[in-house]
Amino acid sequence: MAPPVSTLCNSVLYWRLFVITSTTNSKQRKADVWDVTRARYFGRTGPNPSGGFLVFFPEPGGERSRSLIDFVSPRLHINPWGTDTSDIWVVAMRSSTTYAAVLCLLAGAVTAIQTHQTVFLEKQQATSLISRQKRNAGASTLEQACMERVCTYEEARKYFQDSYRTDIFWSVYIDGDQCAENPCKNGAMCSDSVGGYDCVCKSGFTGVHCEKDETLCTLEKDKGCSQFCKPGYTSYECSCARGWRVKDKVKCEAAVRHPCGQVNSLSQWKDRQSRLSTSNFDGIHCTPSECPWQALLKSSESDGFCSGVILKEDLVLTSAQCANKYTSFKVAVGKRSSSNFEDGEQTLYVKLIHVHPRYVRDRPENDLAVIELRDRITFKPDVVAACLPEKDFAESILMSGDLPAVVTGWKESTQDRLTINQLVYNKLPQCMETYPNLMTNKMGCTAARANADCAMSSGSPLLTMYRDVLFLTGVVSQPEGADCTKGYIFQKVSRHLSWLQTLMGSR
Repeated sequence: MAPPVSTLCNSVLYWRLFVITSTTNSKQRKADVWDVTRARYFGRTGPNPSGGFLVFFPEPGGERSRSLIDFVSPRLHINPWGTDTSDIWVVAMRSSTTYAAVLCLLAGAVTAIQTHQTVFLEKQQATSLISRQKRNAGASTLEQACMERVCTYEEARKYFQDSYRTDIFWSVYIDGDQCAENPCKNGAMCSDSVGGYDCVCKSGFTGVHCEKDETLCTLEKDKGCSQFCKPGYTSYECSCARGWRVKDKVKCEAAVRHPCGQVNSLSQWKDRQSRLSTSNFDGIHCTPSECPWQALLKSSESDGFCSGVILKEDLVLTSAQCANKYTSFKVAVGKRSSSNFEDGEQTLYVKLIHVHPRYVRDRPENDLAVIELRDRITFKPDVVAACLPEKDFAESILMSGDLPAVVTGWKESTQDRLTINQLVYNKLPQCMETYPNLMTNKMGCTAARANADCAMSSGSPLLTMYRDVLFLTGVVSQPEGADCTKGYIFQKVSRHLSWLQTLMGSR
């Protein structure tokens, strides 16, 4: 009688092994894991049957599942049942701390020849059968060649007779399972190979270990979207500001003749920025073509009393305190001097003033107003609108502190020449510490600079250049009692976008 199941194995329900299956007339080999219950065990008994053999009888309906590879012997063409359609496979078993500890037979799997009962073969019959298999296929020789000592690929190839089965065996035999430590990230599938492994990434992930999430927006310089970005299912999605359109999925190109945020001479603008950096932030004069978004508020009583910024052909943004300063005023664009009339200047009448609905006089927050013009501004190289950013883009990129800010306008003291200053954004906690009781999270401030002009009039715009396009980030709003030598206080455009976009979309 065969030894009991408890003698052969400790935990057979969790043991798996790798075999090669085929049909008699098929030249194609396919790797599968066969249910141990369809096998017979021959060889040593005891709790660790190392060196024994399992004989598999591939019959229709056998359960299969992909799994780890153990060790495969050559195929034996013997037919104990007297048919010509059954292929029998012999699988050598070995004990190893690296691989599965033991392969085991679940008793009661194979139907007996005459009685159709589920039994083990007697020792003598099993020995007789396995000896014939070893003579025909040399299973013990393969065990000696590749298990008792380290064999070469050519030796293994000699036994398997084809590269497909040899490669499968070799990838685990020679250097173990490279995927055991789960090197692949983000749910990727690991494919073991000799001396390494490959990660098969899920949709939306790339990299050697699938570590790069392509669905998230990147902040790396010169990578990702030219302007706005939103996470997507398989990749991030790019979009552009007003007057621009997406090209090649990530770039933004001009969709109109004079798109927002575009300066007439980019090289001249960058040269100006360099001069601002080396001049210790002293303000320098700015031509209309360098500051084409600039607007000047003029009354009959004053040549110019406040600054503004062009949002659209018929809309100009300024501070609420500026808009409420006079009962009647005009808006001029394309100007460099606040006092003299200039060629190319456009002066427009005011149709309506939209003060922020939550603005309260003498309070610092929501100090914004949109001036609706009776006639439309004619855009040209030295007269264009500033671009409105998206909220996340403005706060995560433009005002992060990595990019400089510029403020443009006329000085309150002289109101003569259009001036540009380069400044640095401060974080909100720093602003609240510098200006206690004057700051809210809808406001921002810039760092103090000893030689920087701090006398810019209210309504002056703050902008940041990103990939050659200038975006509006704020409007100067100095409350009573604020010391301008400590830096500018401004209203964040990013916190008022819904109100601004409603006005822009309806006109």
